[in-house]
Parts: sequence; structure tokens; C-alpha cells
Amino acid sequence: MRLAANQGARSVQVHPMTAHGRAVEMLPGARPDGIELGAALLEAKRLGDELGVVVHVDALSLEQLIAFRHHLIPTRPVMRLIDIAPVLVVQTDAQVLPMTHEVDPELWLGSLRQAGLATLARDWLCKGHAEVLADACERTWSELIAAKPYAAYWYDEVAARTRHRSGAFGTNGGYASEYLNRSKL
Repeated sequence: MRLAANQGARSVQVHPMTAHGRAVEMLPGARPDGIELGAALLEAKRLGDELGVVVHVDALSLEQLIAFRHHLIPTRPVMRLIDIAPVLVVQTDAQVLPMTHEVDPELWLGSLRQAGLATLARDWLCKGHAEVLADACERTWSELIAAKPYAAYWYDEVAARTRHRSGAFGTNGGYASEYLNRSKL
């Protein structure tokens, strides 16, 4: 953040480590828990004020989860891609993913090599994937509020509930449950 401020940046975005890519093997168990994410939010605020830089940490405090429910859980039925996936990831192979790398591949939009984004989005919505992701958002919010973590990485939590399921997009499994248990320390 100091480097960014010294170079004239007006804002910095901090993305918490996820269990993706090399981190899966090189840093197992190093994913930040709710306490660490809460500390990151506080430190980002302190450093941002000190350096005059707006700092955004991709984590939400419990208070923010409660206050911004209407932004986190889309109105149903979901009619537009942006209403459920305000962030898209485009991988080097042109695959488009909603929210984060960690979302179940069954929910990926497809490849930009095969169709334009408008077509991918339309087809994705028609297949009902937006409703599946909206269900994961609603389940995530309810489980996080019940667990009362200090903070949570929203997209990673939603993604966990798309990957670990019994049956087709059913209940979450060990990943999210392990996180919730650690975040209540």
C-alpha cells in the first residue's frame, strides 16, 4: 500500500488469499479466517487514512453483511447477469466465471472464443444458473449471519457453497463449514 501511495495511486484493492492455484499445494491451511479478515479491514482503514489512499479489502464485516443484504442477495427472478455477478473473471483461456475462480465450473458462463459476453450471459441466464448462484448467495448469507464471523470473504464463501454440495447444487460441505468454525474463534 505504501508503494502504491508513493507511486501516486488513489486506491488499492486487497484480495484475500484463496485456496486456488499454487496456494492449494504451497500454502495449505493458510486461508485467512474471520479474525484475520477483520484485522485486515481495520489495518486497511488505518493505512488508508495515514497514506491518503482508498483501500478496499475484499471482505465484509458482520455489520456489513447485515447492512448490505439487499446487495448480496439478488431479487428473484434474476433477470440480468450484473444482478447476480457484478464481478466476472476472464481466465487466460477465455473462460468467463461469475464472481471468483472458486465457483463450480458448472456455473461458468463459457468461453469468449465461442461467443460474445452478451450471448454467454443470455444463455447462462436461460439455463437457470443465475438462480442456482442466487440460492448459494442466500444460503451463504443465512449461514454467515448464524455463525457471526468477524468478517468473511463473500465471493469465496458463496463459491464454497457452489462446489461442495450433495446432489445437484444442494447443501454446502466441509470447506464452508470449516471456515465458519474457524472464524468464530
